[in-house]
Amino acid sequence: MPERSPGQRTNPARTFGALRCAWSTPYCTVEYELWAKSQIQQGKHAPLIDYLSSHPAARLASPSPDHYLPLLYILGAQLPGDVVSFPVEGIDLAAISMLSVLLTPQAQ
Repeated sequence: MPERSPGQRTNPARTFGALRCAWSTPYCTVEYELWAKSQIQQGKHAPLIDYLSSHPAARLASPSPDHYLPLLYILGAQLPGDVVSFPVEGIDLAAISMLSVLLTPQAQ
């Protein structure tokens, strides 16, 4: 059997119509970020806590919890009536979500 080039060995890793870049595909990251934002806006925290089982792109978009767990701390601090906003959004280096969540008390 002839030796395969690195590109040929990587080809089976193609998922979601794109080749994996580092630990995630841009498509997975964007898809997961949009889903997470929707869950946050709807106040649905349970799927975000069980994120690896709740969305098919989660394992690729967030393969280790070290950068994901701070989101759960913020959601745990959310009070009824807090206004949720996303002051920083977007994908950096074609794979890393820069999404930031800001909770502000509702004006009285």
